[in-house]
Amino acid sequence: MWFNIVNRVAELKSIDSNKVVFGADSHKYEAAPLLTETLLNKYELSLKRELPEQLRSYYLEVGNGGFGPDYGICPLEEIRLYKPDCEWQGIDFYLETDEEYEDIASGMLGIMDRYYSHEGCIVTNGPDKGRFIEFSPYEGWIYFGATDLISLFTSWIDKELESFNILKRVIIQNNSIEDSLEELNSVYGLDHQNTLTRLASMLGFPYKYWPDAREALEFERVSDLKYDVKLTKNAVKMFNRRIGKFLSTESNLDLSKTEKQFTFMEFLAIDVDYRGSNAHVAGVSFSDWNDKAKTYESTVSGIEDYVSGEFYKRELPCILSLLKEHELSPDCIFVDGYVHLDEGKPGLGKYLYEALNKEVVVIGVAKNPRGNTMKENEVFRGDSKKPLYVTSEGIDLHRAKKIVEDMDGPFRIPKLIKLADSLCRQ
Repeated sequence: MWFNIVNRVAELKSIDSNKVVFGADSHKYEAAPLLTETLLNKYELSLKRELPEQLRSYYLEVGNGGFGPDYGICPLEEIRLYKPDCEWQGIDFYLETDEEYEDIASGMLGIMDRYYSHEGCIVTNGPDKGRFIEFSPYEGWIYFGATDLISLFTSWIDKELESFNILKRVIIQNNSIEDSLEELNSVYGLDHQNTLTRLASMLGFPYKYWPDAREALEFERVSDLKYDVKLTKNAVKMFNRRIGKFLSTESNLDLSKTEKQFTFMEFLAIDVDYRGSNAHVAGVSFSDWNDKAKTYESTVSGIEDYVSGEFYKRELPCILSLLKEHELSPDCIFVDGYVHLDEGKPGLGKYLYEALNKEVVVIGVAKNPRGNTMKENEVFRGDSKKPLYVTSEGIDLHRAKKIVEDMDGPFRIPKLIKLADSLCRQ
């Protein structure tokens, strides 16, 4: 469950050499040793309830506390108990009343210290079990943050990696600290002091060698309320030397996985229509939801008869034929159906992922649920009250769902997936 997040945190750690991301100087992007199942079971017995699944798996797969947004996840022994055996009333219960409740956090566990002295909590029971809640024990306010821990971590990593991507793009384009700072301030609205702190961390300045951001700046009064900010001459030389060294290493020119995967991805939506022993295959290629799509079509003969439970044997050769005929090499393929079936059994998408040497992300977008489809696979689009069901391989489910949710089109079916469906039926 935490594999992709652990890898992406390692990437963030490699970029942020001075641990300047808020809270990173505390957890240092590291985790304590793993908990054993035995110790975790013992704790749950004393608690008289099982921990929510994602928190439980963090302790078993990541460690007994460690990295995360702000100050990270608490060790098991430091979790704050807010009457976890009580049923949490739900946020609407508290938002829709003016009465004061002393036990506003009842039914939650405090698992994370957040900025401005509030806490990150997780609901222990009821329909909201596993939900992540922001809570202030001092002020008494409460609100939903991310939906769950995986969503919280994913949003945190996306935001921080993107901030470093912006810095990297700008210094690659400008190749000097002065021009880079000007663009970062005028285009992105980033103040010089915080920008220098992050740049120094990304460029690998050891703390004892890189100048304190404020000391590297010269402030000239322009008016009573405005200052013109410039770098000292020594700081300019030092930063430019570091930028030159940074840009001379080819690996530093790559943007982080966050932007490479979700901004510059080449997508391909594929659908197949069967006509006796033949099949008409259609593909729609695009790199942006609003981009002008390219379309591809193929006719495949000698199609096998449909066999229940072995649908992939019929459709997989059709998809591979389209890719080969048109020499397509997408980063991500959308298929009409499931990547995984019930109880983790492989579906069409999983077989496709394996056939492409696990090098292409596969996202399944199904219109109808399977018997044991979990609610976590649901994506609601537009005004539709009926969800799509998303499964994935090569990318975590949260990101796959976000991609489908953000795709162009006001209706339940994304516009470009609908186009593939229409083309294959012509």
